[in-house]
Amino acid sequence: MDWDHDGDLDVWQSNRTSPRLRFLRNELNAAETIADQNRWISLKLTGTNCNRDAIGARITVTLANSDQPIVRTIRAGEGYLSQTSKRMHIGLGPAAELEAVSIRWPDGSTESIDGLQTNAHYQVTQGQGRAVSWQRPMETTISTAEIHANLAEPRESLRRIVPHRRLPMPKLDYVDAAGERQFVNANAPTLVVVWATWCLPCMEEIESFAQHQADLSQLEMDVVLLSVDEWDPTDPDSLQTPFAALKKIGQFLNQGIATDATKTKLDLLQRNLLSRHRPFAIPASFLLDAEGRLAAVYQGAVPIETLQADVQALTLPDSDSRDVAVPLPGRWFVNEVPADVMSVVEKLTTAGLLVDAFDYLEKNLLPQTNSASQGPSVWPVEQIASAYLEVGVQAGKARQPRLAEQAMQRSIQVSPQQMPAFAALASLFESQNKWADALNTYQSMLQLQPNNPAVLNNMAWILATVDDQHIRDTSRAIQFAKLACEGTRRKVPTMLDTLALAYAEDGQFEMAVRTLEDAITLAETQPNQKLSDSLRSKKIAYEEGRLP
Repeated sequence: MDWDHDGDLDVWQSNRTSPRLRFLRNELNAAETIADQNRWISLKLTGTNCNRDAIGARITVTLANSDQPIVRTIRAGEGYLSQTSKRMHIGLGPAAELEAVSIRWPDGSTESIDGLQTNAHYQVTQGQGRAVSWQRPMETTISTAEIHANLAEPRESLRRIVPHRRLPMPKLDYVDAAGERQFVNANAPTLVVVWATWCLPCMEEIESFAQHQADLSQLEMDVVLLSVDEWDPTDPDSLQTPFAALKKIGQFLNQGIATDATKTKLDLLQRNLLSRHRPFAIPASFLLDAEGRLAAVYQGAVPIETLQADVQALTLPDSDSRDVAVPLPGRWFVNEVPADVMSVVEKLTTAGLLVDAFDYLEKNLLPQTNSASQGPSVWPVEQIASAYLEVGVQAGKARQPRLAEQAMQRSIQVSPQQMPAFAALASLFESQNKWADALNTYQSMLQLQPNNPAVLNNMAWILATVDDQHIRDTSRAIQFAKLACEGTRRKVPTMLDTLALAYAEDGQFEMAVRTLEDAITLAETQPNQKLSDSLRSKKIAYEEGRLP
């Protein structure tokens, strides 16, 4: 449908999974369409002696420069669970000139419409014999209210979400009034409240907390107020805005401005609880137990009575939290499942919070690899090792080599038979020119797979090319390269290339040329012109007794 009435077709798409509704707007410039001489006409039919939507009407357009008419039929629907606009948009092609337009109405009557122009919208009423030009509605002015990035409109009503098992929280940091970095320390039941000075429901909730200070004290819980107001680190005055607003309401011990990382973590956590993801809206509160685990999420202002009941429920055994998470009593017929800590790691990694992902693994998943228990709360060590490896790979891409090495080493420690972690670690060492460490890693891989051609080939390349004389060993390079080629039946041109290089580095240029000729023959059978050209260039250098 031409939703914005600019002459090109747009799409509204409905999905079974999020995003449930998506608008795909065609950004083709109308002026460009005219310049390219692509024409169109849009007709909205209204029936009088037939159904009002003219379902079943057939429109025939005859062009002056074509013998083939264009025929379109108005339908009630198009395909499974889909619908087109009742306004018929007809593409006419380049340099089209209208000659005639006729309509066969659903009741069988026919009429011709004259005086139509291309690139225009018309309305046609049955029996009038003419079309009325239709102009697109004037654009309305959108309110210029303040827009806050990545935040939905403030919530007026409460949505309470209780996880089936209390979920360990990642570290939450914030900036205090002095500009110092602080962390949320949940040594007792703690309510982390996310608010902003421009959010009226937030201010009302905080005023309610101030009025019920005595009730909160009786609960022996902490309240941490984290503002999401924007502030400029170079402007100290902008930092004080939320603190000044709180001071007018009451005295609060723990308060600060949430860092961008904390905002992202809280958003990820609230999205992790439900399969239907919603935008992060404030006020939002996160209730933590004395072990720092998430016990409840409140989207909207939380009443004191609800908070009191949930804090008192924190004394119940953790296994009973499933009963608190559902609205009706009943008997469970499925076994308990653990808190989805692995999903939190994956989301933190995807968001680029790699240090947090590594710390979360260290605190919540690494201890399980040393546990003798094989209950449902224990994640497979292979999956934990893979999570560490992914953190390491992403840290390498993010130019955080120390974290990358630490995560990859931990992956190997958790699952010592995991070859991908060794390969990633060796590649990381090579990128840092840590050749001795790379060789040691490859040697460990050979202990797992003694005849792995790829490992042998990489070791040969290092031994043949590295300038460090304590590492360089062309004789061993030739030995490893031969084994790699034999393991692949001399059918891999890149490994033959490594063997030729090892010969050349050892001064055996004649053997290098012979080996490279075999590599070139193989490369020519593959659709890789770049490799073939590279090998030929090296062969010329070897024939001249020099390195390329």
